[in-house]
Amino acid sequence: MEAVSWIRKRDLHILTAGIYTYTTDQRFVVLHPEKSENWTLQIKYPQERDAGVYECQVNTEPKISMAFHLTVIESRARIIGGSDIHVQSGSSLRLTCEVEHGPHDIAQVFWYHGSSLIDPQGLYGEPPVSDIKIATQRGELLKSQLTILKVRSHHSGNYTCSPTMSAPASVIVHVISEHPAAMKKGNRSSSSHTQLHYFQYFLIYAFLFLFSQVHLDVLLRSSSNRSSSTSALSTRAIPDNHLFAS
Repeated sequence: MEAVSWIRKRDLHILTAGIYTYTTDQRFVVLHPEKSENWTLQIKYPQERDAGVYECQVNTEPKISMAFHLTVIESRARIIGGSDIHVQSGSSLRLTCEVEHGPHDIAQVFWYHGSSLIDPQGLYGEPPVSDIKIATQRGELLKSQLTILKVRSHHSGNYTCSPTMSAPASVIVHVISEHPAAMKKGNRSSSSHTQLHYFQYFLIYAFLFLFSQVHLDVLLRSSSNRSSSTSALSTRAIPDNHLFAS
């Protein structure tokens, strides 16, 4: 029977020849069912560095070969909602992690707060907690949801979704306390108080301005009346003086 070999073209490394494997990387295995003509190269848990051309060669004259191009899509987790999440103290928090590629049937998803494993049920030796829930769904997507029923300030920090078969994803949770809101309310009250003072000053200035205008108008009218009276007296006096002179 002709010997079948698998060669990695990148470095011309002979991975398998017949049923024998010639690499220390135990992820590479040749599958050859008994009395079968199929020689299958299996790569367990492929990585991005495994991408490239692999050639199957049959030891005949002339040599028969066929090349296969392997493309590796790295499976990565992603947490919905962006890299920074703000949540009000006392409210609930839900973080949803999704994995698109990978063997979802055997993968597990672990959540970490900082470097500490989140283990609500105490399955991995951590103290069980009642206010945190983790639910995992498997389908076209591997989906895991972390729920904190009532957020407190100590829940702030970095959260990591770490699937066993995919690259992890992280977000930073910011817990907003009630104090900034109270300060903001106080600032609004102080601002309103200041605006009221400005409005009062404006009314006083407006009143003084109107009073000064009215007072000036009265003075002008009084002066005008005096001038009119003096002119009238002078007009009456002229004829009398004129007759007296004659």
